[in-house]
Amino acid sequence: MAAEAGGIDAIGRDVVGDRLAAAHEQGIVHRDLKPDNILVTQREDGTVRICILDFGLARFNESQLDESVTTPGTVMGTLGYMAPEQLRGERADERADLFAVAVIIYECLRGERPFPGRTYMEIMQSMSKSTGFSGSGSFSAFFERGLAQIPMMRFGSADEMKNELAKQSL
Repeated sequence: MAAEAGGIDAIGRDVVGDRLAAAHEQGIVHRDLKPDNILVTQREDGTVRICILDFGLARFNESQLDESVTTPGTVMGTLGYMAPEQLRGERADERADLFAVAVIIYECLRGERPFPGRTYMEIMQSMSKSTGFSGSGSFSAFFERGLAQIPMMRFGSADEMKNELAKQSL
């Protein structure tokens, strides 16, 4: 899948900046962001509209609840787009969604996912061997942060990710 400048801008503005930020502000974590769950349409005026679909695995951020609503150790999501903590069955917060968005953007720009593999073990091994994203041009710093293995090293919010993405050039 090849990306055009407008497509990456729309992902940054609509998916990250508007749609995902709104869900996160309500305490909702999607947990299954992937290209199949992003609908792109064109309005009559020619502008692009992007919608996030399938909130079937979504949950409220458990830090806002008195007790967990997901069984600890449960792995939920789509391989290839899940953050490392999701793959390990650990608690996933908003930063797991932002990790998935970074995977999608990487895939749009490079035509492949940053962590190749078809199975859980192959993807986990690929993540453990990752040494950086220097081949991604001006996006390398964006990917270093967006795809960080440690959640605290990632963007802290959708707005923060959107602002960093706006600084990038193709």
